[in-house]
Amino acid sequence: RLIGAAQRHGVMSALDRFMLEKTLRHLSEHPEHSRRMGFITVNLSGVSLNDERFLADANSLLTEHRGVAAKVCLEITETVALYDVRNTRRFIDRMRTLGVQIALDDFGAGYSSFAYLKDLPASLIKIDGQFIVRTIRGLAQELGMSCLAEWVQDVASLRVLLDMQLDYAQGYVFSHALPIEAWLQTKVDLSPLQQAREVVNVA
Repeated sequence: RLIGAAQRHGVMSALDRFMLEKTLRHLSEHPEHSRRMGFITVNLSGVSLNDERFLADANSLLTEHRGVAAKVCLEITETVALYDVRNTRRFIDRMRTLGVQIALDDFGAGYSSFAYLKDLPASLIKIDGQFIVRTIRGLAQELGMSCLAEWVQDVASLRVLLDMQLDYAQGYVFSHALPIEAWLQTKVDLSPLQQAREVVNVA
């Protein structure tokens, strides 16, 4: 309901800006948590990619928090990315000069063409759960991108992903959403692959 209201009232960029600032401040104020974390993703709306004020604010925030910028991965959906490939490429290039990672979210869920990937130098492709295939994994490797599988709900699926050697997985098999305070108490310091194997071994 919040996102729907923000879209209707034209304030999605302000919401994106708030979440980016909140994330950067958290990482800066909790260096030990930041150190243990591989990266943290922040979803962006399509509106923000075309909002010069948002881009200027994001540039200032990331410059101010340059020490933790590499821990941030900005997610843009496939549909948004392909709506204006030239503008998306400009955005990606601008953010990556600040050390930020970029993820193409929901890859394979819409009308994407693999041909566009060479024009969008993202760091990470998030594959929709219905489209986890070796072909996409191989393509991502060829383009120097990492691969993340979404909606991983059970150990059986995780085992398949480990066999396919995907880089990352996301879903309830690891954890449901938790308050940030709970994560501050977490002392786990393992690589993504080790964490996945731990889940499988426990199961």
